Amino acid sequence: MRRMLAITFALGLTGCPTPPEEGPAGGPGAPPPGGQAGGPSGGGGAAGGPPNGQNGGPGGQGGGPGGQGGPPPADGGPPPAGEDGAPPPEGGAANGEAGPPPTDGAGGAAAPPNNAPPAGGANVMVFYVDTARLEAGDGQFLAGVPREVATDKVIRNALDALFAGPSEDEKGRGIEFMNSGASGWENFQLEGTVLTIQLAGGCDSGGASVTVADQLFRTVTQFREVETVKLLGPDGKTQQPDGTENSRPACLEP
Repeated sequence: MRRMLAITFALGLTGCPTPPEEGPAGGPGAPPPGGQAGGPSGGGGAAGGPPNGQNGGPGGQGGGPGGQGGPPPADGGPPPAGEDGAPPPEGGAANGEAGPPPTDGAGGAAAPPNNAPPAGGANVMVFYVDTARLEAGDGQFLAGVPREVATDKVIRNALDALFAGPSEDEKGRGIEFMNSGASGWENFQLEGTVLTIQLAGGCDSGGASVTVADQLFRTVTQFREVETVKLLGPDGKTQQPDGTENSRPACLEP
């Protein structure tokens, strides 16, 4: 009887299946967590990379899509407005192209400089007496002041400007027109480079050594067309009607 029980007990021990071993911290047979050796997302053990959401994971920090510190656009486009290298402000030139021309504030082209003549005009000089220089004995007593005149018949227009006299501002600076009693000019004639012109109105030097002739000669000889001036008195006479020297009427002698 004892022999039979021993045999039966031995058979019972060898025939029963061995129970599964208990897994670590997960109950019987629990699979290892992701990222450890043999885990489904570990990619071959601990070297397979960290789980999602840590360094380098989608949506994480350190360069993921939409994360901070991401690289600039791959296509080389400009950075967002407000950062260094932003596009030039409105109205500036870009890509090396010239910007729009300056305007006068009302949408039109900028006005020309103040010393530029108007369209169809020309800048000339008219010469008057600088009384301070004259009284000081300065031989350079004629002062040129600018005028803008029409381009047709420029020399005639310059003579008109001369006889119009200095402006109030110029008078305040001691600029004076000594007209020697003449009220204007007439009988303009230019032959070659010799200009003949006649005084209108009166003609009297009043004993002065400086007369209308000095101012008139200097004004018309600024033009290259004129080299010699024959100035006639109201009576149509001058002292040296012939030759290439300037001439004035006797009424302008001191």
